[in-house]
Amino acid sequence: MRLLKHCGVVASLFVVAASTAAIAQVQVNIPSMKDNTLYEDDLGMVSNGAGQHMFVGTTNAGFLRRALIAFDIAGNIPRAATQDWGEGTSVGYGEEGAGAPATSGSATWLHTFFDTQLWSLQGGDSVVAPSATTTVDQVGSYSWSDVGMVTDVQGWLDQPSTNFGWSIITTNFEHLPQTAKRFDTRENVDPTLQPVLAVTYMPAVVALAVDIPSMKDNTLFEDNLGMLSDGAGQHMFVGTTGSGLRRRALVAFDIAGNIPAGSTIQSAVLKLNMSMTVSAAIDVDLSAALQDWGEGTSVAPGSEGAGGPATPGDATWLHTFFDAQFWNLPGGDFAVAPSATTTVDQVGTYSWSDVGTVSDAQGWLDQPGTNFGWLLIATNFEGMPQTAKRFDTRENADPAAQPVLTVTYVPPP
Repeated sequence: MRLLKHCGVVASLFVVAASTAAIAQVQVNIPSMKDNTLYEDDLGMVSNGAGQHMFVGTTNAGFLRRALIAFDIAGNIPRAATQDWGEGTSVGYGEEGAGAPATSGSATWLHTFFDTQLWSLQGGDSVVAPSATTTVDQVGSYSWSDVGMVTDVQGWLDQPSTNFGWSIITTNFEHLPQTAKRFDTRENVDPTLQPVLAVTYMPAVVALAVDIPSMKDNTLFEDNLGMLSDGAGQHMFVGTTGSGLRRRALVAFDIAGNIPAGSTIQSAVLKLNMSMTVSAAIDVDLSAALQDWGEGTSVAPGSEGAGGPATPGDATWLHTFFDAQFWNLPGGDFAVAPSATTTVDQVGTYSWSDVGTVSDAQGWLDQPGTNFGWLLIATNFEGMPQTAKRFDTRENADPAAQPVLTVTYVPPP
């Protein structure tokens, strides 16, 4: 017994698996919104729109029966055949197998809506290829489910105006008398016998975005004694000074405190304001720091480019936390492969974003104890004097100039 897309749609005592996705699936049982039977009748005067049953097959007298059924897909699933048809108020006599006089709006063998709108072909318009086929034998519940039904349901969800349901036809048995089967409709007095379409779907993924301010930032000023820092200063520096001394910036963000655990991070964009330069463009690498580090109370004088006396807890060229804890290597410990690289030229706002920043942020969300932030370094330009760039920190007087990490993520189910 074949389920054909009715230039409309049908579903009844059937189960449809409408998704093969493995995560965040939802199942909904959708009741029939209309069902009917097309009774073979040259005048198109017979229907059973409000009856408790619908029929498929051929009667003893050789008359064909074809069922129609439709479900409100778009009304039950959130948004990510060729003719409609009606149900009417007709109720067949007795067992309903012979139908009853059609009422206004009923589907009949000739009409989509009795008695003014017609099928293109007698017996209803449906696609040739069945959406699913099931063998129906003795009394009981039967299910139709196949990729064709998934396609139908998805199409009706995406374009609700094309949802005309399914027709149920015994295509290969219609020439055989006494093959009719009676199915129950939405009007059946027993709710457990009424048609249902079970659809499993994956809801649309809604990504959220959050702007995370810097929780600490500092500069590593090249200094053999490790006595310089700028933990509470308004600026941080990257590149090399005119006298050949290197500058590397540090910045970190509280990922786990701003994004729910179990979320999936889709993008991570670091934005910094570069506020002073005397050099041409340089490439600035963003690399994950491999040790925790500190931000003390030091404030460098003037434009802050020379650094100031380090205070307890400051990161320096030698120290992670002045003056008791050290980097393994002078100038900081960081991943060799940069997470992102951006060319920085004249004064303005610059962004770092790549698969590496996503990977870093996801790792810090999943394992907050590994979040040591990033180190900014002009790797390929550190041997060139007068390439230093000044960036603004979280202490900058202008909130719009302060560092921000914009993270887009999908929360856990």
